[in-house]
Amino acid sequence: STQWRLSKNWEWFDLSSLGKVSYIQFTMESTDTGDYGMNTSAYFCLDKLTVEETGTSGIAHSTTGKAYRSGNKLYNLNAGDKVAVYSLNGALQYQGTATSAEMEIPVNGFYLIKIQSKTGVQVLK
Repeated sequence: STQWRLSKNWEWFDLSSLGKVSYIQFTMESTDTGDYGMNTSAYFCLDKLTVEETGTSGIAHSTTGKAYRSGNKLYNLNAGDKVAVYSLNGALQYQGTATSAEMEIPVNGFYLIKIQSKTGVQVLK
């Protein structure tokens, strides 16, 4: 179709005209859709997304920490650290308190994880 377009190069998009936004959501459509959704593969790539911190979100302020994530496990925590897991649209999925240096979170996937300790806040993906 004349409407189809396959790009072989990165393209720059300036989203600043959106103004202040809480999140950006990407959706895909296909003319070949069945009872269970799209029948064709749908992919897009996103690279070097930069955002300006406005200070309006509880997870926007972060400092570098030493905790890290592998799957649904967090490592190098301090007992007493507050852990909150947010979906990409900002909905709280889980919150708890670390009791040791390791902690399993009951969700797996792409989330933002806010770890609040006595020394600051760290955000993991």
